[in-house]
Amino acid sequence: MNRLASIGKVVTSLPNTTERTAAPPAERCGETEFSGTNCKTASALSILCGVILGLSAPGHDQWYLAWCAIAPLFFLIYSATSHKTAALQSLMFGFAYNFTYLHWLFNIHPSQNCPIFLKIGLVLIVCLHQSLIFAVFSRLCRSRLLSTVPLLIPLSWVLLFNKIGNAPILFGVPWTMVEYSQYKQSYLLPLLSTTGGIGLGAAIVLTNLCLYFACNRRLHLVSKNRGQCYGALLLLPLAALSYLFLKPAAPSPLSNCNLVLLQGNAVINRSGTNIKQVMDNYMALVSKAPPGSICLWPEWSMPMHFSQMPLGRISVAGLARSYQQDWIVGGLDADKLGREYNAVYAFSKNGKMLDDVYRKRMLVLFGEYMPWVISRLPFGTTKTDGTPQGESLVNGCEPTIFKLADGKLGALICLEVVSPELVTETVRQGAQLLVDCSNTTWFDTPMVGSQMLAFCVFRAAETGRELAFCTTTGPSTIVDRNGRIKLLTKLNTRIAPGERVNFYNDLTPFSKWYR
Repeated sequence: MNRLASIGKVVTSLPNTTERTAAPPAERCGETEFSGTNCKTASALSILCGVILGLSAPGHDQWYLAWCAIAPLFFLIYSATSHKTAALQSLMFGFAYNFTYLHWLFNIHPSQNCPIFLKIGLVLIVCLHQSLIFAVFSRLCRSRLLSTVPLLIPLSWVLLFNKIGNAPILFGVPWTMVEYSQYKQSYLLPLLSTTGGIGLGAAIVLTNLCLYFACNRRLHLVSKNRGQCYGALLLLPLAALSYLFLKPAAPSPLSNCNLVLLQGNAVINRSGTNIKQVMDNYMALVSKAPPGSICLWPEWSMPMHFSQMPLGRISVAGLARSYQQDWIVGGLDADKLGREYNAVYAFSKNGKMLDDVYRKRMLVLFGEYMPWVISRLPFGTTKTDGTPQGESLVNGCEPTIFKLADGKLGALICLEVVSPELVTETVRQGAQLLVDCSNTTWFDTPMVGSQMLAFCVFRAAETGRELAFCTTTGPSTIVDRNGRIKLLTKLNTRIAPGERVNFYNDLTPFSKWYR
């Protein structure tokens, strides 16, 4: 009995082979060990926090939420038990954020005759496209590199959201970038001439990441290296103040002139446009503009191919000369192969149409063109409802600078103001003043106007150029080189306001380095 008892003691003292061979999930997969949360609770939290962040968007204007409402996203990413769960929760967060930001997509103007199922499909496609970027971001955050060097997380955010995920080749449009929530914060706008909106976006993400670290004391791998993020966050205000004190004084303008925005409050739909009615509408506004002004017409306000219409070209040029005004007119253009472009023409006060024609480079998906993937399907079509002729357009390739007596104008069309790449390229080509012709009759809501205004503010502050944005139904605006709004019209009004604008020739650091 004594021998059996001693053997039992030996057996019980042996290590548990099951425990020894079953390594923890983190050791087995080489992953960081994360704690789990209830799935339903996490899903509800994902949607709620995404909605809260969406309220920071222009139009909702709860700008302060951007500085704290991304922190819950990091909690969702790092508390998930697997990469799949983290990606799913991030996707729900991103979908809720984009839906709150872009819910105005449901408000397509009745003149476009868009059925409800197409509106729903449009919203789902756009929000799902953007939410997939959030899912990819979650996987990057859980990688070994970003867990070890969390300071790379804000850089990964802007690289993924501003550049890769929203690249034109992937049908992306960087509309819902978090930095646009700060368009009314005048103390931040001077920094954009160096950092651009992309730098401000990285600072917002870094602040949220540090807030997450401060609220979460669990010592998983990413938290062990949080000190580098704290240090960078403390250096940001010091660097910003140093820059503002050492920044050289703004240069004097080369020249200035009066610029008039022709907001005709006219609806342009796919059934075509009565050119005579359009001309009567806008000529009444032109007559209110003083001689010597630059008159900026909206997108498609003259839907004609002036490059192929000698008589029409001569007629409009003669009208510009009779009023002694320079006209920047939105129209259409076609090449020798019959391909059609969304275009901008310039008519000088001496009665000539300038040889250069600007062709829009960033077309609106489903509005101005159908992707080749869809158009080649058996049920696909090249027809679109967003153009005057109902046909898909072709995108242009390069910027155009209109050389007028007062200075050089860089032309943009509608959505192109959302692209800092296109705008900085236009400035590097010699634009001393930026103008954008836009057609806002697609959507019957003030939300889109507020968000377009935010884009204008950022592009002006980034490039150090004044920017005039003229729309069909408003709001239209003129923004100075520091991002301050000089003129802003009301929605759905017929008006022709004017303002003195300045021409500048210097290049900001952002215009030089950003591509």
